[in-house]
Amino acid sequence: MRNSKWEFPHPLLTEGRDDYTSGTFQIEEHEHKEVDDDFIFCFAYALNCPGLEAYINEGGAKVIIQAFSSNAKLRRKYEFGVGEAAIFIRIKKDAIVKSVDFTAFIVAVRNDSFSLPEHNKEYYGDVIFSLRKGDLLAESRTVTINLDDTELQKPISSIFWITRNVDGCVYAVESNFNVDRIEIYLSPALYDSYDRLKRAHPSVRRNLSAAVMLPVLVEALGIMNSEGWADYSVYRWYASLKKSLDKHEIDLDTSDLGTTTIANMIFGDIMLDAMNSVESLLNSYDGAQDMEDVD
Repeated sequence: MRNSKWEFPHPLLTEGRDDYTSGTFQIEEHEHKEVDDDFIFCFAYALNCPGLEAYINEGGAKVIIQAFSSNAKLRRKYEFGVGEAAIFIRIKKDAIVKSVDFTAFIVAVRNDSFSLPEHNKEYYGDVIFSLRKGDLLAESRTVTINLDDTELQKPISSIFWITRNVDGCVYAVESNFNVDRIEIYLSPALYDSYDRLKRAHPSVRRNLSAAVMLPVLVEALGIMNSEGWADYSVYRWYASLKKSLDKHEIDLDTSDLGTTTIANMIFGDIMLDAMNSVESLLNSYDGAQDMEDVD
């Protein structure tokens, strides 16, 4: 019995439909790797349908692959080269969240008459279909690639969680490293001040958070260089920091740099950013005062 989906006015080669009496169209991921701030994905397609292959070779259709990451609202199309069954796709790490889906399509590139020997004659007889440019002729299964958090491009701040210590704390700042995200507990008074400043001055939010996170990052680096480092290597924060250290070509065992220097580097020279941010804020305040004096 014919598939009940009638959304295509012409035969479609895909799983779950019998518009073709024979033929398959699939994609396969060969590998994916990281190059600087990008992911490189290698895909190949396999088309087993002589009629459709010939139609592509004569210029009636092309093969494309779509990358889709719903969490990041990524949707991009890439075209296989003429006569090439493999493709390399480069996508920025920060364009993907958690996973990315790949689906390939065979698409008409012109308005044309369309009839292939593999079309199911029981359904279509000798009908010659009228194609429009952009019509889908085949669709592969979707391949989903799940990416580990440590593979994704995230700011170093993502490994920290700053919150109010509701249970009451002996000290103004306390931290917990026995979790995937380092927990930083602030006393209610300190947290309220931090939260109030962050909301009132969004331009200094990064620097304000770093003021809390930087000393804790120094402590984390100390843990990574201690005898008990293996106890923490199972956590995501450890893997993320290890990756950042590798990117900066820093080996904690042999480096002559202090942990404060290294922490500042990992944060992207956060101390200089903080100084520039404060200076900019003060200049804005002085400018506003000057305007009031003019008035």
